[in-house]
Amino acid sequence: QVRNRLLAEPPHHILAISYDPGMRRLFEHELRAHFSCPVESCSPDELIARPDRALGALVLTPAGVLPRIAGSLPKTRPPLPAFYSDASPYLDAIRKLTRPSILLLASTSEAFLEVARGVLGPVTNAGHTLLEYQLPEKGPLRAPAADLILCDQIAAQKLARKSLAKLLAYSLLAPECIQDIARRLEEGPQ
Repeated sequence: QVRNRLLAEPPHHILAISYDPGMRRLFEHELRAHFSCPVESCSPDELIARPDRALGALVLTPAGVLPRIAGSLPKTRPPLPAFYSDASPYLDAIRKLTRPSILLLASTSEAFLEVARGVLGPVTNAGHTLLEYQLPEKGPLRAPAADLILCDQIAAQKLARKSLAKLLAYSLLAPECIQDIARRLEEGPQ
């Protein structure tokens, strides 16, 4: 009965799920900037081992993780698939560069770097050099020098103090995704 009562209540926190620890940190960082409720994260395997983590939570996860965690979630509160911001403004910024430049792709997440490399690849053919830097969780920053830094929100906060390069910070979660989360937090169970 307690479990059923918890499932009937509106979610009181957000649980972000991702295989990549860096993406989990990004989800937490961006969600905390928008919502006052508690925000937690875990891997799919952690949720499967402890399905009680989803009690009272609005679960946010990339679509590719949904099949893995579906059996661990309450039927009354389906997960919300995360969808990401448009990268067009960042691609346009690279296209507008008038001379070959050093571009630094910086993130706390290995998965973010991998996806961004694929997205940015076609526009870096114009003589630009694309470098990557994964920020350490702890310790000093040793990012290489660049003309333009394209990074996530956590990297932007850390690198803005250390670099004179132009910095473009990418918000991972699309505004529409943030709106969906807000709506679901207000509505409660489906």
